[in-house]
Amino acid sequence: YEDLYGSPFEPLSGGYWPYGPRGEQPPCGDPPPRYEEIAGNAFYCSLDDLIAWDNVNLIPQMYEAFGGFTIGIVMAHEFGHAIQERAAVRGDTIMTELQADCFAGAWTADVADGGAKYFALRTADLDKAIAGFLELRDGVGTAAQDPLAHGTGFDRIGAFSEGFEEG
Repeated sequence: YEDLYGSPFEPLSGGYWPYGPRGEQPPCGDPPPRYEEIAGNAFYCSLDDLIAWDNVNLIPQMYEAFGGFTIGIVMAHEFGHAIQERAAVRGDTIMTELQADCFAGAWTADVADGGAKYFALRTADLDKAIAGFLELRDGVGTAAQDPLAHGTGFDRIGAFSEGFEEG
């Protein structure tokens, strides 16, 4: 962060929030969202500077389908949104989502280079991650301005690859 934006990174003040249908929901806004509004999701909440994820439905399903390393990529993507908030990055939703994918690719390259204490990377992990991007893509005709837009499978893989290859 400091190399890219010229100032130290400030840690998340709101922390990290696993949630589920029967537990406490992340304190994002007033009132906080109901589980039905955020079920099966992971997100960065700029209002309370926190990262939250559905630990009951999203994470187990993703782990089963795409493996553990893909969970790390999801968290790196959400952490990318925290970086954007600190750097005051603004733009169409799809552009900020693709930049977060790019940041996740840069994190993955750091892991591949041995920069992670708790992660190791294998080719099979990358194959599963690519499958995850293809699964978690926008449908045909989704507008770039749609607040839920993340990009096509090709967009997402391209952004991730750019981060992986170029930082």
